[in-house]
Amino acid sequence: MSSLKKELFWRITTTVIVVFVVIGALGIFQLYLSGMNAARDFIKNANNTVTSFINGYFRKFYVVVDVLSRIPEVRYAPYLTDEERRKVLEIYRIFQEADRDIYYLYSGYENGLLLINDYEPAEGYDPRVRPWYRVALESRPRPTGGIPYREFKTKELLFSVSKVLTDDEGNVTGVISVETLLESLLSNFPHSFDNYETVTTYVLRNDQTIIIHPDESLLTVKISDVVGKNLPITGVSGEIEYEVNGEKKMAYYSRIPELEWIVVTSVDKSELLRPVLINIGIVSIFFTGIISLTTVFINNWFNNKVLKPLNSLKEDVEKIMMGRTPDVSSYPDNEIGAVSKEIYSLTERELYRKNQQLRNLNEKLERLSVTDELTGLFNRRKMAEELEKEFHLWKRYRRPFSLLMIDIDDFKKINDTYGHLVGDDVLKRVARILVSSLRASDMVARWGGEEFLILCPETKLNEAVSLAERIRTKIEKEVFENGLNVTVSIGVCEMKDHETIDDLLKEADDNLYLAKQRGKNRVIGR
Repeated sequence: MSSLKKELFWRITTTVIVVFVVIGALGIFQLYLSGMNAARDFIKNANNTVTSFINGYFRKFYVVVDVLSRIPEVRYAPYLTDEERRKVLEIYRIFQEADRDIYYLYSGYENGLLLINDYEPAEGYDPRVRPWYRVALESRPRPTGGIPYREFKTKELLFSVSKVLTDDEGNVTGVISVETLLESLLSNFPHSFDNYETVTTYVLRNDQTIIIHPDESLLTVKISDVVGKNLPITGVSGEIEYEVNGEKKMAYYSRIPELEWIVVTSVDKSELLRPVLINIGIVSIFFTGIISLTTVFINNWFNNKVLKPLNSLKEDVEKIMMGRTPDVSSYPDNEIGAVSKEIYSLTERELYRKNQQLRNLNEKLERLSVTDELTGLFNRRKMAEELEKEFHLWKRYRRPFSLLMIDIDDFKKINDTYGHLVGDDVLKRVARILVSSLRASDMVARWGGEEFLILCPETKLNEAVSLAERIRTKIEKEVFENGLNVTVSIGVCEMKDHETIDDLLKEADDNLYLAKQRGKNRVIGR
């Protein structure tokens, strides 16, 4: 046995070293990947946090200009009396007092008129030549947002959200604009990114001009003047690497299309690697100690558990050779065999149960991803997918289809008067009426807020208008909670020679807007 013991010692020692070296190498590699992935996730999450904040910060300004641009007194201010203009300014003041992030709220007009509170324009000031006015005209009818420029008198850096004002014939009367200070935006900026000392978040325009940066000396500077070239930004979001003064940077960027901004979060790559390399060193030392201890332990274990029982095993073999054979089955008939059978059976049952749970969960997630939580209707994402399919069928086979864009009249007044719970009940009741009014082939979705969109395949305009009238009448006759009488305005259009789905949606929205203009509670289909 002495020769076997010696041979086993060297074989076990060699095997343990090889196994632990391989496991250690794989562990170190995995540790490196995990560390870098954690760093990437941090940068991405930090970037998404800032991007979401900016989106939310400016979203309210879009709502303000959209709401005010619909008020007739704002649109026709050049033709009003001084008293009527003062009422417009009072409306502006109310909005400013409601949101302290609004620095200025004003409107300029084609005749050079400027309506603004607490501001005396400099001599020669003409709103028609200011950046917020000119860019709004170029972007008509789409609102513009996040336009940076210097205030005419104070030279403060401002960001504006603007929208063109038009009369009933669609002629431009002026531009309404909301401004916010850079300082106001930065004061609300998320700053809880203390995992790394070198983490920096800054904002570029699409032309890669720096408009927000912790280092104010870099504002309005091209990023190529800092880095030496433009950043390799191509998609909506993604990871990039670049170098500044010999220091390699790892970064994540996200675009904000409405603002034409790019939010970039970067950190020194050396800082990312430092804790990873330290952990790798610690793990290497740990594995060296483990190899030594394991080698000693396994050799002792083999000596006590294997070599010593060999004599007993020899005796058992001799007994077998004398005609006493063991009971052979698919598993050994001992504790290990029993445990193996139980584990196999348990694993099989658990695997089936987990697969069933996963399948149910995936089905639930799929439903949630395409369903509006409040009304139970399809959501905007699902409707957009179906519109895309129907649009391709129309392009290929000229299969007709129509759209109904539905808006609950005076919904804000319902919310303000009766509360949001009643408003939610109105949305759900209207949703049920829409579902009950449709054919099997039609599809309805909550398009946003109090707007619904119905897709009617194989449907001409006159059929869609008839369906819209039935829906309008049915809702008008319905008695809602608190005795409310609810009406809807509906814009109808048929897919004809529209270049894009957006063109079709715009026509439906225009018809809806026309229905609102003509007194609400009506259907317009042209």
